[in-house]
Amino acid sequence: MSWPELMEPALQEYIEERQATALRTYENDPDLLTEHVRQEDSFRTGGYGTRQISELLQNAVDAIGAGGGTGMVEFRLADGALYCANEGVGFSREGVRAVTYAFLSTKRGDEIGRFGLGFKSVLGISDNPQIYSRGVSFEFNAPDTAELFAGIPNEGGRLPLLRIPTLADPAVAAAEDPNLAELMSWATTVVKLPLTREGDRLRKELSNFDVEALLFFKPLERLRITVQESPGSAPLSKDFTREGHPDDGEVHLVAPGKERERWLYAEREYRPTIDVSSTLSATSLRESMTVSYAVRPEGRAGVGRLWAWFPLQDETTASGVFNAPWQVNDDRTTLIPGSQLNRAMLGVAAELFLDVVARASTPTDFAAHLDLFPARGREIRSNADRFLSDEIPKKASSRPMIPDVGGRLRVPTYFERVPELKSPPVTAAAVRAWEEVAPRDNLPHWQSFTTATRRARLRTLLGGSDEQRSPKEVGVAGWLQELVHDRGAESVETAVSIAASLSPISAEMKDAVASAPIVPLEGGRWARVDASSTVLLPLEGAAIPAGVHIVDRALAAFGSIADDLRSLGFRVVSADETAIALANSASDHWSPLDWGRFWNVVSSATPQTAVRAIADVRGRGIDIHLPTRAGTWRPAREMLSNPAFAPSVAVRHVDSDLVPSMALVHAAGASPRPVTGYPLGRDGLRVRYVSSIEQMARAFLARSGIGGVRIIVPDADGVGPLDVLEEKLTDEERVSWTREILTAMGSREITLNVPLGGRKTAEIPASSFEWWAARNFGRLATTQGVRSLTDAVSWRLSRYGAFLPVVIDGEVSTVVGLPNELASVSDAHLVDFLSRAGYPLNPAVVEPFAELLRLSASRDSIPIPDVIPAVSRGTVSLTPPHEVAVAEKSADVTALDEAGVAYIPTGGDIGDLVRRWALLLPGEALQQSLEILGLGESTPVLDLYPSLQGRVVARLGKQRIARAESIARVLRSIHGESKRPLTSAVQDGVVVVDRSLDHQGALEQISRELDLRLTADDVRGVLRDDESMRRSELIERAQAARNNEQRLLILVGADVLRQRLPKGLLPAVESRTGKLDDREIAELFIRVQGQDAVRAVREDLARVGVPVPKQWDGSATAQSAVKRLGFDTSFAGTREARRMSVTQVQGQVILNELHDFQRSLAAQITELATTHHPEKKRGLLYLPTGAGKTRVTVEAILHLLKERQVEAPILWIAQSEELCEQAITAFAEVWRWMGDERPLDVSRFWSGHELDESTEELQIVVAIDDTLASRLNEPQYGWLTRPGLVVIDEAHTAGTKTYTEILRSLGLTANRTERPLLGLTATPFRGRNEELNRRFVERFGSNRLESLDPEDPIGELRERDVLSEVDYDILSGVSVGVGDQDAEFRRMKEVTKNMLTLIGQDMGRTQGVVDHIQALLTKNPDWPVLVFAASVASAHTIAALLVLQGVRADSIDGGARKQERRRVVERFKSGESQVLVNCDLLTQGFDAPKVRALYIARPTFSPNRYLQMVGRGLRGPANGGTDRCLIVNVADTFEQFGERLAYNEFDYLWSKK
Repeated sequence: MSWPELMEPALQEYIEERQATALRTYENDPDLLTEHVRQEDSFRTGGYGTRQISELLQNAVDAIGAGGGTGMVEFRLADGALYCANEGVGFSREGVRAVTYAFLSTKRGDEIGRFGLGFKSVLGISDNPQIYSRGVSFEFNAPDTAELFAGIPNEGGRLPLLRIPTLADPAVAAAEDPNLAELMSWATTVVKLPLTREGDRLRKELSNFDVEALLFFKPLERLRITVQESPGSAPLSKDFTREGHPDDGEVHLVAPGKERERWLYAEREYRPTIDVSSTLSATSLRESMTVSYAVRPEGRAGVGRLWAWFPLQDETTASGVFNAPWQVNDDRTTLIPGSQLNRAMLGVAAELFLDVVARASTPTDFAAHLDLFPARGREIRSNADRFLSDEIPKKASSRPMIPDVGGRLRVPTYFERVPELKSPPVTAAAVRAWEEVAPRDNLPHWQSFTTATRRARLRTLLGGSDEQRSPKEVGVAGWLQELVHDRGAESVETAVSIAASLSPISAEMKDAVASAPIVPLEGGRWARVDASSTVLLPLEGAAIPAGVHIVDRALAAFGSIADDLRSLGFRVVSADETAIALANSASDHWSPLDWGRFWNVVSSATPQTAVRAIADVRGRGIDIHLPTRAGTWRPAREMLSNPAFAPSVAVRHVDSDLVPSMALVHAAGASPRPVTGYPLGRDGLRVRYVSSIEQMARAFLARSGIGGVRIIVPDADGVGPLDVLEEKLTDEERVSWTREILTAMGSREITLNVPLGGRKTAEIPASSFEWWAARNFGRLATTQGVRSLTDAVSWRLSRYGAFLPVVIDGEVSTVVGLPNELASVSDAHLVDFLSRAGYPLNPAVVEPFAELLRLSASRDSIPIPDVIPAVSRGTVSLTPPHEVAVAEKSADVTALDEAGVAYIPTGGDIGDLVRRWALLLPGEALQQSLEILGLGESTPVLDLYPSLQGRVVARLGKQRIARAESIARVLRSIHGESKRPLTSAVQDGVVVVDRSLDHQGALEQISRELDLRLTADDVRGVLRDDESMRRSELIERAQAARNNEQRLLILVGADVLRQRLPKGLLPAVESRTGKLDDREIAELFIRVQGQDAVRAVREDLARVGVPVPKQWDGSATAQSAVKRLGFDTSFAGTREARRMSVTQVQGQVILNELHDFQRSLAAQITELATTHHPEKKRGLLYLPTGAGKTRVTVEAILHLLKERQVEAPILWIAQSEELCEQAITAFAEVWRWMGDERPLDVSRFWSGHELDESTEELQIVVAIDDTLASRLNEPQYGWLTRPGLVVIDEAHTAGTKTYTEILRSLGLTANRTERPLLGLTATPFRGRNEELNRRFVERFGSNRLESLDPEDPIGELRERDVLSEVDYDILSGVSVGVGDQDAEFRRMKEVTKNMLTLIGQDMGRTQGVVDHIQALLTKNPDWPVLVFAASVASAHTIAALLVLQGVRADSIDGGARKQERRRVVERFKSGESQVLVNCDLLTQGFDAPKVRALYIARPTFSPNRYLQMVGRGLRGPANGGTDRCLIVNVADTFEQFGERLAYNEFDYLWSKK
């Protein structure tokens, strides 16, 4: 019949009923639908999520078992689906109910599955499970299932899969699926699972299927696994079969490609007791349960496993498989710990184990079953393993499980005197040999000893464990002794043979056998196996010395006894053996006569044997005695084996007539040096050491009030002998012996444990014996000779070895722990050092010499000596301290030696030498100076010797030379005055040479003073090269030129002159005049550069080989150089008269009185400088440019000094030399007008000027800020950090970090005001940044000093004629684009340098300024005009264009030299030039009151910068200026930047023209 014909209508109706019932339930309770969806999620991810194969197989086996027979199951993985087919009973109503519900399974017997939960595992791999059974076919989640849920609320469209069954047509399904059709041809039920996931895992699981599963699925005889390797390919099948039935106790398993396996099997029924049943749930409770066990008897001992029809993770050391319906965790992987059911079934399993394994014992291997027993107490693999490992041996104790000698299994209590099973175990061969002669049967069969595993299991069965011997075991020695009790030849032979075979196995076994008394001796006694050193084998005819034992002659001749004894080390009688035997009989009680006989016998033996015999004696702890040269006998350990060491000490050296071999002497224990392991308890110094330590310990306890206790000094081995140090040794010998002791000894300390009673103990630290002996009797080699250990210092102080006893041996020094720092050097060492003299002082030890003297002077514990070691002309002599100087520099040493004054070379660190010992400072002991008469002007060295730099490494660019009429060194000391003439010296960095020297002599002195190391040939070569450079053909052509323009063209060429013109100037000129020829280029260059024309091309001249000086400014070398080229000396520049570092002002001049508003400000300055309130000691004085802020401040300060209201010095800080000189001029003029009879010192402090504290009462220090920042914290300027008043000119610059550091050094911080602080400014703000302005104001206490109308100070000053009236005009400028890249412009809100360069290059703008100036001067030909240009190139271009139009114009920028700037400015002030064009130069410190017109062609957004520029022309008639001034602004615009240029904010300054 076909499957459709077999369908049962009742089951089909039940499927439809289950579907309808479930849908109605979900309609009534939608929450249940959600719960079931989530429940199925838990099935997918829980313990069943990966158990599809095992659960399906269990269900299939249950179906076969339900039919009462056996059958086959097939798993097939093909075409995207997993199939499970069986030929058991088909699906019933209960089966349908079980798979559609959870926890409603009716299984309660031996069925494998439970609760109906197992089938739910299919959800982990399939969303459309299908079941085809001959009674009914149905599926879950059929295509139309979703329509059935229409109208039922659900969570996210998710539906339960295994709750709504739908009938399936098996015929249609088989037609569509060949795999299904094939399986349906023989199976009664096929489960088809279309896979949605986990295919690879299923394939791997099926490929690794364990055939052992067939042991416990009793209805299953064959399992077929069919797997399709790739889509479309034919599936391949593998059959796993079981032959025989488990109930028969033995089955064979056959797996594809493997050998047939035999398994022993047994099972028992377990019925839960009432106690166990009470712990089980209703669903878990069964009336009976089957526990089964199977094992492969041929398999060696291996890891056993626990199964619940499939492998669990639990393992056991008992071999085989234990299967039962265990209580397992939710994942069904391990047994639940603590389960009473599991414990009960494990007890059944233990019984089954013993039932089965006994059957593994066979006639060919009586002990084979021992391999299967658990390893008790070792490698516990699980809780179940722990139980079985304890339970199986317990149950085995009453069962016959151990084979006896005949192979019969007997209970453990049967066996007696079993040989050692573990430490060390005897071999199976030894046991077999023993049993062949044994008189008893109660010994385990020798096969029980063949492996470590069997021996371990045997011990367990006998009641022992891995760690503990069983009560049935005996030692190997006793076991062997039992064999020879009857002294039978065969028994002795077997026992000795076993001993010989066992001994080589291991050292442990050798020791175990050694004590066996199984060696028969003459006379009937027995010797132990290890008596080979004192027992000899007999030799026919050989003499036997007295005291030597011989093996029983009769037994020695039997069988293999003699050979086996030889293998155990027994030797035949001979001379060597006699020596060995005598050595083995040696005793501590031997007399000198005995030792004499010993040395006679040993000396007759071979050297190797003699040495071995001696070693045997020493090995037993016996002191061998030797005859000494003094005629006595002494322990060898106290003797010396080196005849060359201490030869005069006869009691330590052997009498070589009696013992001629030094090798034997050494072997006996004599040593050339101290040895470790020496018995110090027998050392000759022991009594004194103990007495010393006891005395120390009693004193220690007495300090705590403890007495009357017993002190025991422990006796221990160590390094010795120590009493050699007591002998009459040379220093060298004593040092050597001491070194050996120290380097070999262990700790320097021991601890005495002194019982005090009442369980109390005092722990007292004490010296070890070796350390005590070395300290009391030892000696060390030091740099000051041989010293005791307490009189030496560490090698780490080796740099002081010329003065202290420094140990030479570093290793010894480290061991001894000597003082290794100067601070730890004792007073005694230093006093000894201070008492020694008369030795030369090597330069290498000068510094250590000084250090020791400083250390000595610093210790109050050392009295001030009457004389101290000091140096005089290289030799140390003892000199009174008050006649000794400290030499801080090498120059001091030279001078003191020259003057004959003793000194200590301190290198600058005088320590307490002056304070405590009252030594003289260099200036007190010796005054030295240079006496230079007729000093000329200095010149750069390279100007005189231009080729010198090419011959030396040192950089000579800044070196200068001067000549003098005479040079002498003057020395004034405590011994008088002396003067020594010199040919050269260095003063203030200048090499001064005697004027009488020629060029060669002068160069030689330069080389000496600067350490150039020129040879005579070098000097002549420099002079020769210099002369060649001066006589070149190019120079001769330049000298012959008609004019300076031609001269420049000859020297450097027109192209160089074009490059040296200011950028943009030449294009501007040629745009008006046309292209210039070479002569015109030269004329323009000289017009622009003026007297600096030659200097401007100095680098170009040097490149063509023309020597040029480094120093210009009218120097002699500069004049010589330009004259040599054909120019007049004006091109060498103007010589600047160097200003003195200190200007002393005296006398009086007449000045105008201050205006009333100035007097008000002077009064405010006085109040600020004299107030006692810190918050009022800071202020910012504001006066517009031209209102006399410098004059007001200077006069107020000088009035305060004059009236002694503030103390000098006054510190005036500015930002440039020009500003500083302006202030100095003001101080000089005002003091001459208002000063008294006292001189006023005004000190300059910047580059080129050194500063000293004035000896006069009044001092002003004028300093540049950068100089202060770098030098104020130098020690010599400490006095300058305490000025009476601090003034900052142009104070709007004082917000930088530089000023923060300066003011901190002056005691002026945000929280401290230790002295008055006054700022001066014409622009009391810093740009437009509000935060910067706030910080700026706070720096000066937010205190503004002013006396003019704050709303209109300019107007008030104009009314007073202090400021001039301003006329105003505007020129059109350029439009400047601001791109995204101009981040600096946007951040700073100021025109950048790049922008200024671009603006200056605009010729239209430049020409507009030039035309306006020319037009102005046409109307007003006598007006002085000052121009501020946008860039350097723009400044020079404007001036050049004006000159071309006949205007007297000059240009100047920050790159010009000070002298050139000063010359150009003076030309403008004197009227020699009418227009002065500058770039960012004349904004501060420049006064030209008569300026009539100002051109502001430099755009700025900074009000401060703008005021600085316009202020140059605002002085009115009352201040020596003009009544009106024209200001012309250039109106540039900046795109995308809405703020206007700064000039727009000053409309109040002018009236429109």
